[in-house]
Amino acid sequence: MASGKTLGIIRRAESLARIPHDAIVLPLDFRLQVPTSHALADRPERLLSPEDERAIEGAARQMSTHWSSGAGLRERLQFEGLDVAGSFTYELEMAARDFAKAAWIARRCLERVTLERLVTDVPPLSDSAPPYPYLSALGTILEAEAKATGIPFVNLAALSARAAAKRKTALETGYAALAARRGLRRLRSGGILLAVGPFPEFYRPLAAAWQSGDSQTVVLTRAALPMRPDSRLGLHLVTLESLQDADDRRRLQEYLDTSLDELSRLSWRAGLVVADVDLTPAFRTDLAARFQRDGQAVASVARGVRRNLARVARIVLAESWSPFSKAILSEARRAEIPTTLLQHGVLAGAFSYGVAEADRIGAWGPSDATWFRERLGNKVRVAPTGSPRYDHLAQSNPETAEGNPAGVPRREPVVLFASQPFVQDRARRSPWDRAKIIESVLTTSRQLPEARFIIKWHPAEQPEAGIDDGVSQVHRGNTLDLLRRSDVVLVVSSTVALEAMYLDRPVIFLGRADADSPFHPPEDGAGIRADGPDELLQQLRSLLANPLLRERVTTGQRAFLSRSYAPLDGQAAMRVSALVREV
Repeated sequence: MASGKTLGIIRRAESLARIPHDAIVLPLDFRLQVPTSHALADRPERLLSPEDERAIEGAARQMSTHWSSGAGLRERLQFEGLDVAGSFTYELEMAARDFAKAAWIARRCLERVTLERLVTDVPPLSDSAPPYPYLSALGTILEAEAKATGIPFVNLAALSARAAAKRKTALETGYAALAARRGLRRLRSGGILLAVGPFPEFYRPLAAAWQSGDSQTVVLTRAALPMRPDSRLGLHLVTLESLQDADDRRRLQEYLDTSLDELSRLSWRAGLVVADVDLTPAFRTDLAARFQRDGQAVASVARGVRRNLARVARIVLAESWSPFSKAILSEARRAEIPTTLLQHGVLAGAFSYGVAEADRIGAWGPSDATWFRERLGNKVRVAPTGSPRYDHLAQSNPETAEGNPAGVPRREPVVLFASQPFVQDRARRSPWDRAKIIESVLTTSRQLPEARFIIKWHPAEQPEAGIDDGVSQVHRGNTLDLLRRSDVVLVVSSTVALEAMYLDRPVIFLGRADADSPFHPPEDGAGIRADGPDELLQQLRSLLANPLLRERVTTGQRAFLSRSYAPLDGQAAMRVSALVREV
């Protein structure tokens, strides 16, 4: 046990210069260079035992499921019979896991070091946890623990400034309002397919397939997240706000005010004390921010949406985990309206798809349909429809990209790496593992100068500084055009892997297979797996130089697609439409 030291729990490199030179440091970012002699551990996860990880998972489930159980809080948060609190259960689990993990890490730090001072640069939690959190509540937890134990505490970070109000776009204001008025007329004509959320890549082809006579599709979304209607396809738009009248808005504001007051007094020590750390302050802050952002939208399902459901014949969704979607599903069950969920991506992780909700699911193929049936049982009708978002690929040339999306000379072979954000769906997950894969790609790029490497960042990621000049970075570009321009595609486990296979590009999967994931194509005969830069360099050199190997890999991928996925025949939207119409 170290003693008489400052412990710095540090996320930013510039903070290292602001702590004593002999401080013990726990780095929270893989880019921090800390001498081994001064590091409490090379990463936070090293402090956790398997028993700690199991305790974190149990606490996450307990907090996200039962936080509103005490003293009748769940009933008091209901709005006109709608279980608003229950709609947040899934979304809260990721944050609850992150908070519980931060609590255990704080406990293990304080056990290992006898301190003179505790320093961090993680700001106190001032909003909800981000969509992909990593120890987001640690600043709040450390401050509370230091106060309770009398340890001098310094937070080098100012309170995170709240994000500036987003300026409304023209689509969000005048255009959306006009489109919503037209959509309301169509909605009130009856017999409507109601599509929930702004997912044009799914709903445009489905609307075209659904359209016949008076069979029209109306997309329901919030004004802040609009999408363009297309009357030629029978695709219309209504916003949640357009369904509200003055009385609705008054009642919803009253509900929000009452809910925030209830949440400010949240006290549930039996479930919010983890590793002897009271997570109540962090959980209150997170919940209040979620209700401030989404509470009225969820509650409004019991007002304007409920009034119009009599005119809806069917409901289709592209996700079932958001609070708004969960509220829609709850109201659909009350009104006995059939619901269909469209699979949104490959089944790389069981965490989200294992809790899918709907009467029917349009799976991407027979393998995924089997997986859903095994987990959801006979209560859900599952059909291997394929995905409407890929119907257009049946008519396109896989060799033809529109322009040169990354500005790469045509003579250069292109290696595309599809990055993906760190997802803490299990307590043992560490962003160091993601960083190791990125570094493996960069190391290989330096050893293969004859190829142009492109990193395609996920929309939820930000491009990273310090990337080699010879590596191109793309953030918001068209992924399919990038794939068409690529000779080899590198992935971890994302949907881009499937898209690359559809376009007949050889795929290399990076890192070891995840035993808990149902998606592992190399072990099922599709693509190649490379664990580390040496294997990656060898596989890339072989694929770029050996046409026979390339053909063997793509042949295996085509066979995998044929076995596991619905045919790419441009008819997925028609199959989904038939599934939705079933009585």
